[in-house]
Amino acid sequence: MMGRYPQDVKFTFDAAADAKSVRRNYTINIVKTEVIDKYTVIVTSDKPIANMVSILSALFILPKATYERVGEDAFGKAPVGTGRYKLIQWERGQRIVMESNDAFWGNKDQPKRLIVRPIAEPTTRLAELRTGRAQVVKGLPVEAIPELEKDPVAKIAPAKGIRQIYYPLNTLRKPFNDVRVRRALNYAVDREAIVKYVLDGRGEIRTGPMNPRAWGFDPKTQGYSYNPEMAKKLLAEAGYPNGLEMTWNMTRGTYLKDAEIAEAVANQLGKVGVRVKLNFLERGTLFQKYYDGDFDASITAWSLTADPDNLYTGLRIYSPASKWYRNPEVDKLLEKGRETVDTAQRLKVYQQLYDVLVQDAPWLMIHAQDENYGVNRKVDWKPYPFLGIGGNTYFTPMPE
Repeated sequence: MMGRYPQDVKFTFDAAADAKSVRRNYTINIVKTEVIDKYTVIVTSDKPIANMVSILSALFILPKATYERVGEDAFGKAPVGTGRYKLIQWERGQRIVMESNDAFWGNKDQPKRLIVRPIAEPTTRLAELRTGRAQVVKGLPVEAIPELEKDPVAKIAPAKGIRQIYYPLNTLRKPFNDVRVRRALNYAVDREAIVKYVLDGRGEIRTGPMNPRAWGFDPKTQGYSYNPEMAKKLLAEAGYPNGLEMTWNMTRGTYLKDAEIAEAVANQLGKVGVRVKLNFLERGTLFQKYYDGDFDASITAWSLTADPDNLYTGLRIYSPASKWYRNPEVDKLLEKGRETVDTAQRLKVYQQLYDVLVQDAPWLMIHAQDENYGVNRKVDWKPYPFLGIGGNTYFTPMPE
C-alpha cells in the first residue's frame, strides 16, 4: 500500500476497527495494521479477504495529526483531505463552499469553485435551476420532469433504477421472526402499480435484494409477484388469520416519493389484514433506530457497488454487525464470499446468497428509484453512480 503518510493509513484502519465505528463492518476480519516504512503498510487479516480493494474504497484516509490536534468534533466541522476540492466555508444548513485543490494528484480540469446548498422544497430547487441560479439540482419532483424535458435552460440527467430502496423487517421481533409473515408482506405488494402510478415510471420493480445489472445477481431465482391470496394464506399459517398490526418507521422527502409509496403500500397491506401505523421520523433519528434495531419495519437504500459484499455489509445483515437480523446460513455465505478468491466460484457464492435472501425475505423488496438530476444545458455533467453508503448515493462527473 503506497502513500506519503502511512501513519494516517494505520490510524484510519484502527479507527474503523473501533466497536463504535459505523465502518466497523468493513474491518471485521482485520486483526492488525503495521507501518513498515514511509511507503509501506501491512494489513493483516485472520482469513483471506477477496474484496479488499472494495473495502479500501470505503475507508477514507484520515489525517492523524490533524484529527488528534483539533479533536473529533472540530474535525467533523472542518474536515481536510487530499481530494479534488478543499473546504472553504461551511454554514450549517445554508451552504458549503469548496475550491479546487491545486495539490490534487489527478485531473484538474474541473470547476474552480463549487457551492452546495441544501434546498428542502423540490419546487424551489426546480425554480433555482430554471432561473440559472443553480447548475445541477438533485431530486427533481417527478411531476415536473415532462415539462423540464422541453425547457430551454435545463435538461434531465437521469440514472435509471440506480438506488434500490429496502424496507427492513426486524426478524428478531414478533411477528417478523416468522419467515411466513415476511414472505406474506412481500406477496401483498403490487410493485407494478407503485412504479407506474406513484413513481410515474421513474423507477424499476425489484423482487429481490440486488439490481439485475449487478455482479452477483441470480437470474434463475424467482422473486415475489403480486399475490394477495398467497399473502393471506401465509399469514393464516403463521397464526395471524385475522391479520396483524405493525409500525413502520418512515422518512418524508429523503427518497423519491417515499411518503407516498409508504402510504400506498400500507393500503395494499391493509387489504390482506396487515394494519400499518406509519411513523414519520427525522432522518437522523430514523437511521439511528435502524442501526440499533429499534423498529418493526424501516427504510434504507443502496446504490450500485463494485462488490456484493459492500452491499450486504452496508445493509447490516451480517450477524456480528446487525441488531435486527440473524441467519447462520447468510453469515456463512458472506464469510465464504469474502474468502473465495477465484472469481467464478465467488460469483456462485453470491448467487446462492441472493437466492437465500429472497427466500428469507428480511426486507420488503419493492422498487429501485431513478436518480433524476436537473442540469443547466451549458454544463457538461452527467451522473455516474459508483457507491452507496447509509442511504446516500454519491456521484462524480465522468467524461464520455
